[in-house]
Amino acid sequence: MEKEKIVNTLKNLCEGIRINFKNKSGIISHPLTSHIEVQKNGEILVLDKNNIKDYVNWKCDEIKEQATEIDHILMQVNKPYRLTFLYLVKDFLTEEEFNSMMKDCWVMTEYPNQEGTRILLKLFEKSKRELLMTKEELDKFNSLPQEIIIYRGLQGSKAKIRALSWTLSKDKAKWFATRWKSENKVYQAEINKEDIFMYTKDRNEDEVVINPTKLKNIKECVEL
Repeated sequence: MEKEKIVNTLKNLCEGIRINFKNKSGIISHPLTSHIEVQKNGEILVLDKNNIKDYVNWKCDEIKEQATEIDHILMQVNKPYRLTFLYLVKDFLTEEEFNSMMKDCWVMTEYPNQEGTRILLKLFEKSKRELLMTKEELDKFNSLPQEIIIYRGLQGSKAKIRALSWTLSKDKAKWFATRWKSENKVYQAEINKEDIFMYTKDRNEDEVVINPTKLKNIKECVEL
């Protein structure tokens, strides 16, 4: 791990973020915090446009001093920014660090498919299946046939069909489609085993992460 380069990249990522400090709820979108009130040296600091840069510099210096592993740095980054951060620092990591961070970022991000498909494909194309999956998951992957039927549950008219997250379970896809009251659909498609980046049992979703450009015979399931 090239810690100094990684932390400097985090600092640069923060500097490119515009923040709405006028949100009455105090909630903000930023790589290092989700609220305008933060802890600094044991005291509460209310962030504004005049002190945010100093706070970022202080926080990044603290991370650089205290972090001994990439996971320690990752945990300081807000979940919605973790995949972007990984993409930016991927060349500063060992193979083992990258793959460990790749899986953690994926399963800990609530809506990972909101990241750009081009970036996600570059990340997964750099990864290795045997390092992304546990032995149990790898055994499950190896037992799959060469051509597989997969499912994806969608809500809302703007939801992506050609995304990376699918599931082996039609029931789980139905759950995703109907967990909130909105327009919902379930799709099924075929994918070759070689076009699956990872299978994971995390969150009990029977998820397969696939190359969406390789999907075949996509069709809507009539019955939900």
